[in-house]
Amino acid sequence: IADALNVRTCQHGGGETGAALGAARLGWLAVGGDPHAVLTKPPVRAEYAPDAGRHARLRERLDAFRALYRHVRPLYEPSRARLV
Repeated sequence: IADALNVRTCQHGGGETGAALGAARLGWLAVGGDPHAVLTKPPVRAEYAPDAGRHARLRERLDAFRALYRHVRPLYEPSRARLV
């Protein structure tokens, strides 16, 4: 993702429990939990810097996809859609 978007990204620890932890935190806040104690950021597990060469190759592929898509998009407009 870092290469595709050409931005630095990071991965936080605890992602495998993200949904359950989020629900627990909302419950804690609902019963009066201190937001400063509840809403802490998880530790950073890894950071990724974009690679300029890979970004350039991915950008070429995206540009090609967009050029092709412009030609087929009219085929899928509602006015041309056929009901089966």
